[in-house]
Order: sequence, then C-alpha cells, then structure tokens
Amino acid sequence: MAKQARLILIAMFVLMAATVIPLHWLGVDLDLESFGRAAKVVLVPLAVLGVLKTLKRAPLVQLLAEVMVCGLLFAFLSRLPTALLVRLPVPFSDSAALALDLRLGLHVGSWVHYCQRHPHVSAASFLVYNSLSYADAIAVLLPVLFRRPRWSSELFVALSVCLLLSWGVMAFSQGIGPWQVNGIAAHAQQVELTAAMFRHKSAAHVLLQTSTVSNFIAFPSFHVILAMLAAFTVARVRALRELSVVWALLVAVSTITEGWHYGVDVLSGALVASVGMLASRSLHRRWDARAESVAKSAGNASTEVRPAHPTWS
Repeated sequence: MAKQARLILIAMFVLMAATVIPLHWLGVDLDLESFGRAAKVVLVPLAVLGVLKTLKRAPLVQLLAEVMVCGLLFAFLSRLPTALLVRLPVPFSDSAALALDLRLGLHVGSWVHYCQRHPHVSAASFLVYNSLSYADAIAVLLPVLFRRPRWSSELFVALSVCLLLSWGVMAFSQGIGPWQVNGIAAHAQQVELTAAMFRHKSAAHVLLQTSTVSNFIAFPSFHVILAMLAAFTVARVRALRELSVVWALLVAVSTITEGWHYGVDVLSGALVASVGMLASRSLHRRWDARAESVAKSAGNASTEVRPAHPTWS
C-alpha cells in the first residue's frame, strides 16, 4: 500500500485506541474477555507480517497479512469511538427519520410486512443481508490475488473517510432502528440492540462488549457503506462488475426489508460511501502525481552531465 495511506491508517488506529481513556472517564468498562479474543485474532497475521518483513520474503503473503491486519483492526477498534459517541447526551431521533422516510415515500413497515407475507422473498432477503461478511472478505482478498496493492490502499483510506463522516453525523444525530416507530415486531437481536443502546446512553456504568457495538451506527447505514465499498473494489474486475453492482443494490434493499434501517439511512449510507471512495481515489491520484514529479526531478538530476573542465567566457 502507498506510504501516505499507511500513515493515514496508523493515525486512524491511534485515534480509535485513544478513545479508551475518555470511555473510562464516562463510566464505560471494556469487556476484557471479548476484546481479548478479538486481539488474539489480530496477533496472528501481525506476527506473520513482522516475520516476513524481517526476512524480506514472500511480498504477496506480506500484502495478504497487511490487509488482514488492517481489516481486523478496523473491525476491532472502530467500536470504541462508536461507543463513546452513543454515550454522549445526543437524543435518539427515530421519529425524525420516520418523517423523512414518509416524505420520500419509503415506509419500512410496509416492506417488512410484504416480506413476512412472502416466505421466499423473506428467505432471499435474509441471505442477501447476511452475505456482507463474505463479500467484505472477498474485497480484502481480491487485491492480493490480482497483485493490486493500490486497490487495498484505496479501500482502507475510503473506509477511514467513511468512519470519520459517520462519527461526525453520530455526534449530532443518532437512531436505534425502524422497529421503534414503524409498528414492526422486533426480533431477539433487535431487542438486545435496543437495550444495549439505552444502557450505553443512560446507565451510570456499562460494560462494553464487541458483539453489540458493531450495530450502533444506524444513520448512516454502515451496512450499506461496507457493501458499497466492497462493490467498488470487486467491480475493478471487469467480469465481476455487473454482479457487484446488482449485489450492492440488493444489500441496500435488504437492510430495509429486514427492518434494520430506515430508507434515509440507506440513502445517506450510499452517499457517504460514494464520498469516501471518491475522496480516496482523489488522494491517491494526488500522491501519484507527487511521486511522479519527484521521480522525474530525480531522473533529470541523475542524467545531468557536468563538464570535465570549467568553461570560461
């Protein structure tokens, strides 16, 4: 990956890790058991990367280990600032999200009830919604298989931009989910998420677990953001371009039919993902131009011929 991209990722990881201190001040204790398990998963590819870099062997495996470390660290550390923001005294604005949906002609309850009346549609929606983890894995591995570290670099810089934008929105507007106001019967996971968010918002002391925090970013929909970033990466392979676009659209629809997000969450998630990828590609083009300029200057300096004897006018 590009040197500048590595610096951005390091800064993001430091920023996310630094939120442990204010979380402690706000009465949030880390569930060391769940965070310990996640840390152990990160250590394996990190150790492989360290050994291979020291030996200067297997650059392809080095790239694979590097993107695995980046992906796991993002999944692990991004939950700390998210939990910190939910802890802030920002009211949940589900009623406002419902009002926006109605203006847009999107009523999540109608979509969910339609799926419930058609079991085959409901089963397909469930499978598409839960296919995100596999697509994310493909998006991380594909640049390695095609020997395109630039794709990985753009993906993780875009992810950093999307996280910063999403946290910026969460600092002013937060939501739980459409089951709060749309007349949808919440299933067990949604009931658990609701209780966790209210607990993080109001309890004097709370134990932070990795399993619940991953769903705290509701507006914009981070499920849609991840789906679009994966689709942007996979679409670089011409044979997979149409498939990746169709899949991303189906995932966006499934977040509504599964009752997890408002329509405005999906639209804002698509917007944030597009901004993130455009910003990442713009940064990389700027870095390429700068590197090309430096290389050209160095080449001109090396080919400059000095006279053997001084010339006198």
